[in-house]
Amino acid sequence: MVPSERPARRTLDTQALDLELIETLEKQSLEQIKAIRAYERLDVRLEVICEPANTTSLGAWRAEGQTRDLSRGGCRVLLSRPPMVGDVYRLRIDDPDQGLPMIFARCVRVALVRETSFDCSFSFFSSLEPKGLLDGMQTPA
Repeated sequence: MVPSERPARRTLDTQALDLELIETLEKQSLEQIKAIRAYERLDVRLEVICEPANTTSLGAWRAEGQTRDLSRGGCRVLLSRPPMVGDVYRLRIDDPDQGLPMIFARCVRVALVRETSFDCSFSFFSSLEPKGLLDGMQTPA
């Protein structure tokens, strides 16, 4: 390697800046994190059936589970099988009082809880507007 082609070494200034940024992130409180969310989360437990949104894959995969939290823009669900991150799914949330519609959502995160349990996050394609269930939540400005 020619001396002029060597990658630039990090200076003390950039290392100090990195440490400062990490310290700032560590100091963020739960209230600050909630303040930047588009929608408030509601801690609710409802039965969920998750299936691929693509009609040609409908019978090939299915998972059942329960919501962990729900907001107008997405939900966190504990499922029996792991969905693929980035894929689109139809979620049927069983709430007889609300009559929630079938929801189309993209899987944005999956974490293994145990061998038969997966913590999954979904982002809805359209805002969820059930009567009563989310009435106490604020809509973004």
